[in-house]
Amino acid sequence: MINNRRADRINCSVPVLLQIPESNIQESWGVIHNISSGGVKMETPAELKRNQTIFLSFVIGNKFHFKNLMGLVVRILPEGHSYLVGIKFESVNDKKSLNEAIASIEAARNR
Repeated sequence: MINNRRADRINCSVPVLLQIPESNIQESWGVIHNISSGGVKMETPAELKRNQTIFLSFVIGNKFHFKNLMGLVVRILPEGHSYLVGIKFESVNDKKSLNEAIASIEAARNR
């Protein structure tokens, strides 16, 4: 299988709030299982559609707060009563902070 990702993903467990504008359910939640500067893999009970735009809000540590990062649903896999979803970030205003947050996860894991 070819890996088309531009950045390595770092395993984590980060709660995430989802804003889903083009859905009858406007908000949901999930857990980010891995993250990179290009996107996330998360688990959620929300029934999303491929190529759907969503917005993610989450906190990493005490320092990094991300609100309404725009993402595109690129992959959906059923997982019991929820879904594993691949999200590609479409718009990140502060890539430097995102990269620092990802590095902080990796540093904490290596301690």
